[in-house]
Amino acid sequence: QAGEQFWDGEECQSFCTCNGVTGIVQCSPSKCGPQESCHVVGGEFGCHPNPHGTCSASGDPHYLTFDGKAYDFQGTCRYVLATVCNDTVDLHQFSVKAKNEPWFGLPVSITAEVYVDILGSWELHL
Repeated sequence: QAGEQFWDGEECQSFCTCNGVTGIVQCSPSKCGPQESCHVVGGEFGCHPNPHGTCSASGDPHYLTFDGKAYDFQGTCRYVLATVCNDTVDLHQFSVKAKNEPWFGLPVSITAEVYVDILGSWELHL
């Protein structure tokens, strides 16, 4: 269609525009930005922002969630910090967990261990 624009190439090597007057598609060399990758999102092929986020567990124990909220959990439990919510082709099933332990008999706990569980088949202790 006239004025339609689209990305071309497996790695979005060209950005193309359909000229409404001539009906000719003109493509120019291009590439995705530094925080983007070339893939399909919502049925649209092109450069899309890379999804990312940060959470943390530290200290006695302090947790910061992906949405920036801070929590202090004093229980001696294992907490799930991150996990895959939906089945996806591009992401393996995993979970990141933290383990809190009592601290010298005091009514507080510390984050004693953070570990990654991949598909229930192995764990990486950090």
